[in-house]
Amino acid sequence: TDGDLARIANKTSNFGNWLDSLIGKFITPFIYLGICLSSSRCYSPVKIWILGYSIIAAYYIFGMIEKKTIEIKLKANKNIINEISTKNNEVFKRNSIRTIIHEITNGQNTLYFLIIVFGILNKLYLLLLISAIYSWLIVLLTVFVTYKEIKRL
Repeated sequence: TDGDLARIANKTSNFGNWLDSLIGKFITPFIYLGICLSSSRCYSPVKIWILGYSIIAAYYIFGMIEKKTIEIKLKANKNIINEISTKNNEVFKRNSIRTIIHEITNGQNTLYFLIIVFGILNKLYLLLLISAIYSWLIVLLTVFVTYKEIKRL
């Protein structure tokens, strides 16, 4: 939120951008760790931790793929540097599928909404299961789209 407020107020800095990005990388895994901790009391702890680890692994693999894709594109075309903004990479907006993937995976508000709904329904295990399947589908789709984009370079 602080990063969004700084951008709105036009008071951004390199350090603030770095800090916002760093904190953003830890929020989602810690949310899922908390869900795993609370769910492992009611359900099979082994299944819960496998699902939780799977989600967190997919989250970081997705991030590594995105970072490596940008690096490869930068090496292939130095003019792309001008197209990269601080928060949303304009590189992704060229491909509608990549844009959709980027928007879906950056939906922290969607995650919070789902946690509230599944928490009220006392179905956090189901949330972990759906999140694990969803996360790996996104990773596979990202790998496919990235392969097609890099093949065109």
